[in-house]
Amino acid sequence: MPRNFFDPAVEKAPPRRIEQIQLKRARWTLRLARRSPLYRRKLPRQIRLRSLDDLVKFPLTTKEELGASYPFGAVATRLDRIAYFCATSGTTGKPTAVHFTARDLERIAPAQARGFYAAGIRRGG
Repeated sequence: MPRNFFDPAVEKAPPRRIEQIQLKRARWTLRLARRSPLYRRKLPRQIRLRSLDDLVKFPLTTKEELGASYPFGAVATRLDRIAYFCATSGTTGKPTAVHFTARDLERIAPAQARGFYAAGIRRGG
């Protein structure tokens, strides 16, 4: 795992380049989401992501929908690829599940570290 989570090529990119990166990643997320039973039902096929402005056309997902899809209805990969599974207790309704593949787990720390770095948090201070 890299020690330096700050990537100047992304963090200091011009706004137009950052938008291109965000659009590429949003399109990837949409393709992945459509593998999930929940989002196959929820996302209209005609929705296209031509720009980041199109994100307002996408429906939000509610806690109730996630609860109704418990435990595996929101999974967008084969079940044998799930490396870690956790869920809320369900004290206010049905539990909400979270599933991670091994690749997801490898990316969590760097992604969170980038967020901390962006917020000004540094080692030793």
